[in-house]
Amino acid sequence: MSRLRIAMIGTDREALRFYEANRYGTGIEVTAVCGATDQETRDFAARKGRLALFTDPEDLAASSVCDAVFVSGRCSFTAFLKKGQAEGEEKEGTAFYHRNELLSLLLDQGKHVICQSPLALKAEEARKLFKLAEEKDLVLMEAFHAASTPAFAKMKDRACLLGTFREAYIQCCHRTPAYESFKRGACPEDLMPEMGGGALYSYGSHMAACAIRLFGQPERVSAFRHMLNEDTEGSAVMMLQYPDMPVTISCSMMADLAAPSHILGDEGSMLISNMENVKDLQVYRPAVKQVFHYEQSDNTYGPVTQLFAGLVRGEGDPASARELSLGTIEILEKARDNCL
Repeated sequence: MSRLRIAMIGTDREALRFYEANRYGTGIEVTAVCGATDQETRDFAARKGRLALFTDPEDLAASSVCDAVFVSGRCSFTAFLKKGQAEGEEKEGTAFYHRNELLSLLLDQGKHVICQSPLALKAEEARKLFKLAEEKDLVLMEAFHAASTPAFAKMKDRACLLGTFREAYIQCCHRTPAYESFKRGACPEDLMPEMGGGALYSYGSHMAACAIRLFGQPERVSAFRHMLNEDTEGSAVMMLQYPDMPVTISCSMMADLAAPSHILGDEGSMLISNMENVKDLQVYRPAVKQVFHYEQSDNTYGPVTQLFAGLVRGEGDPASARELSLGTIEILEKARDNCL
């Protein structure tokens, strides 16, 4: 396979970031986009070169314009009307493609899939999808871009300077447009856990993946969530307990936080300016301070897509991506079920 042809399902901000990161990607060609309506799809594709346009995921899945598909949008459902349903009809039950349906459809049609996190709300759902991908000899991967950058790997190597880990704090806090909408009286899906939104799923999934890459799978998980009302979640704190250390993950969609994440060891400490996109580190050891800076794009979809493309070409083991997804979903499930 000389170039991996990737189509996109979704026209939201994450789809745009994916396109911008990969339009000139090595060995990658973005070939198509599928939006919820004709106008939405045309608006997205404007001034983006020759993209094939779709409004039905079934047509895209059956087409020959791509080898793989990036699926953007929330986990609980993706807003594409099924065939036979008129626009404006009551949208209940199975009126939409559930994320599981959408991923299964693409895999059944022989497409490799990379999708926005979270891949699923339950580990059982994720296992079924990964089993289908394995049966079809396809790659299914969750786009954990924060934990997939070259700088993150370098930061992990530098962490060996700290000796035995004793404590860690990881934060991802941003005031989002969804919270502004909530304050104006709306109930945005980006804040709704059952839709795959809220701080725990939107930000916690990426930070949990970082924790797994750094420290492995925790023994116990508990959490505290701040619910704006019974349907919307504004912030969450997860406590991950390892044999010799606790890890705290703080996520918020209501406020920005400039404080760095940190890792403490018995021989030193590390400050990470931004765990979402590692660029600046400070390592403190007895009588020594080291500062590291890594040049890296603000758009981190490029490295994770290259990792995905490598798995499609047989460079690496897809099981590593599967285990990271399942481990992350298990942490989120435990956090959701063990809220204090």
